[in-house]
This record gives sequence, C-alpha cells and structure tokens, in this order.
Amino acid sequence: LQRLAVLDEAVGDTVAALVRLEVSLAITERLLAEFGETPDRLHSKTVVLERLAVLDEAVGNTAAARARFEASLAITDRLLADFGETPEQLNSKSITLQHLAALDKIGGNTTAERAGLEACLAIADRVPDAGDGLGVVVAQGENDVHQFIAPPPRQSADHADIDDAQAPVGFEED
Repeated sequence: LQRLAVLDEAVGDTVAALVRLEVSLAITERLLAEFGETPDRLHSKTVVLERLAVLDEAVGNTAAARARFEASLAITDRLLADFGETPEQLNSKSITLQHLAALDKIGGNTTAERAGLEACLAIADRVPDAGDGLGVVVAQGENDVHQFIAPPPRQSADHADIDDAQAPVGFEED
C-alpha cells in the first residue's frame, strides 16, 4: 500500500495516497493490537504517521499534520526510552522535530520553532559516531539553523522509491 501511495502522490493524486496510507496505518494498528508491540512494528507505525503528516501538510491540513507528527514523536520517544538510543531512532526524532518546528514557523510561533530546532541540535550532540555513514548536517539560513542527521547512502536502488517516500525532507529555505 505504501508503494502505491508513493505512485499516487507522484501523479498528483494526494487524496488516493492519503486513503492508501490510512489503510496501511489501520493494518499496522491491527498488527500491533493482535500480535503485540515490537520495535519494528512501532517503527512501521511512525513511518506511516510521518508520511500521512507530510501529505496532510501538503494539502494545508496543518492541524492533522501536527497531530500525526506528535503521535510519531511520542512513539519514537518510547522506542528510545525502552530500547535505547540508536542513530536511526535519533534521526527519526530529529526529523520529526524539524517538521514540528516548520509547522510552528507556519503558525508564527517562533518560540516553539526555536525550541524544536534547539532540540534537534541537542540530539546531534548525542549521536554516536558509529562509522556507518550517519552524520550531522547543519544548514543555516538567514534567520534559521536547520539540522538533521543524514542517512547513510542507499545500498540498493530496488527500494529507492519507497525509501525516498519514507524519509521526510529536510527544511527548505524560504
């Protein structure tokens, strides 16, 4: 379903992409309810929530986007607390915080935007140097500092379309 949602989005059918991702979220939630929580299942839920939030934001539904980003962040925080910090989970948290900061910026809440971006920078200080290609990238605009943890280079082009869709985009300058 997620791959089909990517294709729907690519041809401009955001509504169809949202519907497919909603179904994917429902399936993930059913798996969690029936078979229990695992780090992989919880992470899968965060991926779908993030994609839905990005699409919500794209269609101007910032309230729904915020709710989904916040739900994803809560799950990521739980994963970090229960299973420890990994570069991948810290990256997920950093990206979600960036999206929330962007929504704060849209809403004119520069205090919350700054706090979110500062939280991203604090995460960068905790990322272990595992030699796995993850590295902190900082982009500074005229009035903003944007930070994210760059993912390692892709190993396979076979999954590039879905991987690209699941990786939220970093901040863009206004």
